[in-house]
Amino acid sequence: MGGSTTCDTKSVFIKLARLNAAGAVIRNIALNAAFLAADAGEPIQMKHMASATFSESLKSGSGLIDSTKGWV
Repeated sequence: MGGSTTCDTKSVFIKLARLNAAGAVIRNIALNAAFLAADAGEPIQMKHMASATFSESLKSGSGLIDSTKGWV
């Protein structure tokens, strides 16, 4: 895997900070993304973050999905 597929931590934090979500929800998203990446044997990527955000949005019924446009 090259540098283009590796998640840039700073950019992820910036994107997560722009979510209209409580800190606990952001923590859940980050944790879910880490598990998704580990299960795939990959470093955390925006596809993992977007998938985790989608899952969290379904659980909470919030509009987080719109916030992930352009992440992957």
